[in-house]
Amino acid sequence: MDGELHVTAGRPDDLTVHEVYDPASASWHTAAPLPTGRSSVAGAAVVGMFVVIGGEDGAENRVYDEVDAYDPGTDSWTALTPLPQPMQGIGAAVTDGQLFVPGGGPTPGGTDQSTVLQVLAVPR
Repeated sequence: MDGELHVTAGRPDDLTVHEVYDPASASWHTAAPLPTGRSSVAGAAVVGMFVVIGGEDGAENRVYDEVDAYDPGTDSWTALTPLPQPMQGIGAAVTDGQLFVPGGGPTPGGTDQSTVLQVLAVPR
């Protein structure tokens, strides 16, 4: 996973596509699709995995609490413990094996903003 760029989720239609760019070969390849299509997610690389957090559906009717981890060694996704509070339009940062998810929108559409900081432990 070193140096790879993972691109997944988005609009329209709650995309599940998952593309990976390998800078060593300067090429893209398709990887296992995201289990739940959604947009307005956060993504982070942590302990050899690519983790996708939260999001909303493209119609802006639902906010997700899903946290999914992609393992490039097996080309598969694993559901992790959900967010304590569903959130969309978020960012993520990683330090010391913990995933920090600051703020975001607790309701669809981005009209409400949260000041909640959610901290997730990621399995090693």
